[in-house]
Amino acid sequence: MNNKEVFVYYSSPENWFQTALELDQVIIELLSIKDKAYNIESYHLDSKIIKRHFCGKSIYLLMTFALENLVKGILVLRNPDYVNSGI
Repeated sequence: MNNKEVFVYYSSPENWFQTALELDQVIIELLSIKDKAYNIESYHLDSKIIKRHFCGKSIYLLMTFALENLVKGILVLRNPDYVNSGI
């Protein structure tokens, strides 16, 4: 495959949707273990020790990344010229 064929393959709606599904599965796994481990913050302004889930921020970042991939897949599905023109 040449570079253009590789680009088109990885820009296909199926690839975007598959990535979104993969991220969704990781989110589900992290949610299943989030109550088992904590990060301790001792630098709070009130000098209180705060326990935070170790993957809380990661879950939200993965959710937004999954949503981004889903939206890209829908956009490319509705307008394949986005892939060809590089928009």
